[in-house]
Amino acid sequence: MPYELLAQQSSEVRDQQWRLVVEETKAYYKDVPLDSPFHPSNSIHVADVSYSMKNKVKTVVPIDVSRALAILMAEVGQRPLYTFSGDAKRYDPVWANLTQALALLKDKNCSTNFKGLIDRIYSDCAMTASLKGRDLSDVVPGSIVIYTDGGFDQMCHEKPTSAMEYVQKKFAGLTRM
Repeated sequence: MPYELLAQQSSEVRDQQWRLVVEETKAYYKDVPLDSPFHPSNSIHVADVSYSMKNKVKTVVPIDVSRALAILMAEVGQRPLYTFSGDAKRYDPVWANLTQALALLKDKNCSTNFKGLIDRIYSDCAMTASLKGRDLSDVVPGSIVIYTDGGFDQMCHEKPTSAMEYVQKKFAGLTRM
């Protein structure tokens, strides 16, 4: 499994195994229409790297699953990935292998800030639209996939109060969401 490769010691063999996983995943998505909101080239993937994700569940560490899936889908779709903690960070898939990707995804902030994540994604989309002279609705992702343990749904006594309500409000009127 992709997350199992993260637990292995950094090596050329691990990086080659990762490359095979990426190629197999690309082959799978060849049959998915490019305009599908779930195609990796039309979606943004987010790794929850908050403290709660570091607690081992049986033999799996959730943060490894989260990071592995976000890195994999960013590579396959050639779209940025984000980390979700106190301060959302964006990473463009410019790494050459898994070892380089993991070296980039170091986030020591262990809290969660869902509102900040969505605000960052929206801001990045707005900047991209402005730089390319396009409408915002042309550059927003078809979907935002967050790999998380789910400890973020309440929006800290703000209105709207749920994560889904906030995303819907933030991206209201944009046809691709």
